[in-house]
Amino acid sequence: MIRQATPEDLPRLVELGRLMVEESPEFRVMPYRPEKVQAMLSTLIESPRGFVVVGERQGTVVGGMVAAASEQWFSDALCAFDLCMFVDPAHRGTLLPAQLLMAYRSWAKRLGVARATAGISTGVHVEQTEQLYRRMGLRHVGPIFDVLEG
Repeated sequence: MIRQATPEDLPRLVELGRLMVEESPEFRVMPYRPEKVQAMLSTLIESPRGFVVVGERQGTVVGGMVAAASEQWFSDALCAFDLCMFVDPAHRGTLLPAQLLMAYRSWAKRLGVARATAGISTGVHVEQTEQLYRRMGLRHVGPIFDVLEG
């Protein structure tokens, strides 16, 4: 089941955030600040331009997606962008990631955004995630590069 996150979900979402950072070779080099994660998620849960949904299996939150919307820097057009999507490894390969993306797409349409994007910046299962995005009809618009490396 996919549903809007509530303040009661914050401890579990903070825990899942830690798992995501620990798994990611791109993120684990940075210190994880649970209090910062909780504050950001709390703000987005309360914001009309915030998107925080969770995926539950048998009453336990096993994944989620976080996004936000803001005006484009050069226009008044509203654009949505994902901050993260994470599914507990035991629940990957299920419909949950696709369901989270469909919820994001629906939210963006309801909000009337001009553009909504989703990226892959963790360095984890990049090819499989890209395949999922393509199967769902997402259009590839460009890669992400680490400016400090190389």
